[in-house]
Amino acid sequence: MKHDDARKYDFKYTYDLIDDYTFPTNKEDWLDCPVCGAKPKTWLFDNGRSTGCKCHNNKYSHFSINAECIMSCQENDGHTRNYDEDSLRLNWNHWVKTGEIIFPHASLRTDGRY
Repeated sequence: MKHDDARKYDFKYTYDLIDDYTFPTNKEDWLDCPVCGAKPKTWLFDNGRSTGCKCHNNKYSHFSINAECIMSCQENDGHTRNYDEDSLRLNWNHWVKTGEIIFPHASLRTDGRY
């Protein structure tokens, strides 16, 4: 069933995420979660980017959509031409519409990349 990955978590009426999660500046461009109905908060950190909504069990166990960090897109010459800073929003909105995750979390990847 579509969006079963988020349904594995409890639905809460509040965000219970670590303080590093904040609403993106373009919040209106992000679709609402089809399970909890909330706009996602985002966390941009050294080696990745992640979302969090109201689908969670606790502060450290929640549904999340991810995108690659800038370092994983770095080419041999040091350039990051293929880095798409909007890929987290694109991945989230695609998941909302289809239930499919475009960019899986590194632990779920099968191509050996992180």
